Amino acid sequence: MNAAARHLLAVPGGVLQLLRYTVGRHAFDDVARLERYLHHFGARRLVHGHTPHGGDEPAAAHDGRVVSYDGRFSRFWTRDEGDTSGPVGATIALLPPLETAEA
Repeated sequence: MNAAARHLLAVPGGVLQLLRYTVGRHAFDDVARLERYLHHFGARRLVHGHTPHGGDEPAAAHDGRVVSYDGRFSRFWTRDEGDTSGPVGATIALLPPLETAEA
């Protein structure tokens, strides 16, 4: 992964591509990319926070293997008047259990 990142940083426009692949809002919409990422790091799921999800609970995708856990950690930050932060459970809570497939 470091070699691939180093390569992207050396080419014009590579920084944006690297950001899209690693921290972009939709970086793990692609199931194949998610599978490679999880396999590479020996992980079962990925938890990230990029854009506040706005719900009472974290948003999950791909059978719970990707969890968007950004409920605006700062309880005092808002963009617009009347735009409030979500409940604390959207920011700090136990992750829901992964569904396990029976053989």
